[in-house]
Amino acid sequence: MVYGKEPMRISTMANIGETGVDEQSSIIFGYDNNAMVVLTCGIRIDTVNEARIYGTKGSIRIPHKFWWRPNRIIVKLEEDEEKEIAFKQLGNDYTYEVIEVMQRLKENKTESEIMDFNTSIAIMSTMDRIRKQWNLVYPEE
Repeated sequence: MVYGKEPMRISTMANIGETGVDEQSSIIFGYDNNAMVVLTCGIRIDTVNEARIYGTKGSIRIPHKFWWRPNRIIVKLEEDEEKEIAFKQLGNDYTYEVIEVMQRLKENKTESEIMDFNTSIAIMSTMDRIRKQWNLVYPEE
């Protein structure tokens, strides 16, 4: 959830493959403060695998093939030189999620403060809005 809320506007296109997989897509989220989020991804194209975040005071680059679990980021603030910040990656892929679930279970809680039910539902709602523009319907729907 960017800005902690669902986007007001979504514009998106996708190439859906023979198996029903979105093989290539572009998505633009629009927010009420004129901010935009631009996402592109594809499994059939050779692109730079990284994430970039731009703001009014600088940028953050996540130069990692698996940008959702990086071991370093590169920060550039206004006129300053780029600064690399490295950190240890704990495990892989779902390690942090497993740790969070285990902690909540130990505390007898059914909901995480990090990702509460409403946030999960809002993310699914956004994904449904994207799929609708793609005319992508799952067999069980």
